[in-house]
Amino acid sequence: MSDELQASAELMSALQKSKLLDDLHANLKTRGPLLNLMKEQNPSLTIPEVDAVRAIEPQMQELRQTNLELKAQLAKQQIREQYGLSDEELIETARVMKDDGVSRIDTAIELQRARAAAAPRNSQASPLQLPNTQELFSDPKGWANREAHNVIEEIRRGRNRGY
Repeated sequence: MSDELQASAELMSALQKSKLLDDLHANLKTRGPLLNLMKEQNPSLTIPEVDAVRAIEPQMQELRQTNLELKAQLAKQQIREQYGLSDEELIETARVMKDDGVSRIDTAIELQRARAAAAPRNSQASPLQLPNTQELFSDPKGWANREAHNVIEEIRRGRNRGY
């Protein structure tokens, strides 16, 4: 009788475990992890739900990466259009946000533009052009007349000579 009780207790335990396994399998939250654990425990086990996901996972990862890149490109395009930024200004604004800890893009753009306006220019100063002294002294009225016409022409063209 003792053997019958032990066998009955083992049967009850097996039935409880079976019931628990059935409940885990029926629950949508626990079904996936349960099937993955079963496949890990016995890799030769055929589980279509797990096998199909594992078969397409590399392609899905590639698609996710492409999706992230496209979203980033779209966000950059929208920011460039919204704030009227060039590619270089966008890169500089991102650097300002990272380096200076600025979290708002409009603040970073304002800071970056203020810094750019305050930065020294790399333009070369044009050398002073002295008049042709030989012509100046030989025909001062003719030289003055030609210079006056040149200045008037430059003004008409919209250029400023600087004096």
